[in-house]
Amino acid sequence: MKASFWKGALAGCIGGLVATWAMSAAHMAVIKSVGRAMDPDPNDKGEDATVQTAQAIVLWLIGSELQASNRHAAGLIVHYTFGASMAVAYGVAVERAPWLAVGGGVPFGCAIWLGAHVIAVPALGLAKPVSKSSAAMELAEVFDHVIYGAVCEAVRYKGRSWLN
Repeated sequence: MKASFWKGALAGCIGGLVATWAMSAAHMAVIKSVGRAMDPDPNDKGEDATVQTAQAIVLWLIGSELQASNRHAAGLIVHYTFGASMAVAYGVAVERAPWLAVGGGVPFGCAIWLGAHVIAVPALGLAKPVSKSSAAMELAEVFDHVIYGAVCEAVRYKGRSWLN
């Protein structure tokens, strides 16, 4: 198959959207099965990183805060946008270097877990460091991101073939 930037980007985007949904569904299933104790208090504000990011974007764009009734939806938009954009980069990268898909997307999911969840989000003050989280919570986070990577790759791979 000939490499194509646009086909890789589109297949990655679709894969990322589906994978973000699957990751969220897996996370909710884990929380349901073990109880609310698995749902972390990400920071002192009690809002997760996606809601805080949405709040910062809206404040920067229009100079006012999100209404409480809009925060959850805005957080979902940030979550899906991040998941899709990372997968677009992945889809383009796999077009140029197909070996990146080795492992069925699991290394990609683990890289997102490490880069975003472990390093960037706490460094930006959007969540507590993983060292302040329980081992069970972090195991669930790794699991969620493995699901994300595997689903993203499966959908990207299948979607890429549909685009030919």
